[in-house]
Amino acid sequence: MMVFVFDVKFPQNYPDVPTMVYYYSGCLRLNPNLYNYGKVCFGLLNTWSDKGNEKWLLKTSSMLQVLVSIQALILNANPFFDEHGYEISYAGCEGKRRSHAFHEDAFVLSLKTMTRRPPKVMIVYPGSNFYFI
Repeated sequence: MMVFVFDVKFPQNYPDVPTMVYYYSGCLRLNPNLYNYGKVCFGLLNTWSDKGNEKWLLKTSSMLQVLVSIQALILNANPFFDEHGYEISYAGCEGKRRSHAFHEDAFVLSLKTMTRRPPKVMIVYPGSNFYFI
């Protein structure tokens, strides 16, 4: 299990623009969508240039979509393959080997982020994978 701590800010003109999401990284990069300086990168946040419905759409997009995207793109079993092009470049046994090594490294780094800057308050919902800081 890894711990990821996020801050979400709702701009004054939300929902016309996406929320801003900051990741407490401890200066470490644990996932292709999370940068060591706190940037959370995917199309729905308009931090990655994608096409069509993967961008924030005025009057259509929601915070629920942002949370589901975080769950799918960041809190998944194989974050190695979230890096653009890796699903093609590293297919088969080599991809599995690199994905496993990436996951092990991310687990160790996740523990380091918690010792560098642990959250002050954590609300845990029993039986759930969601923890709120």
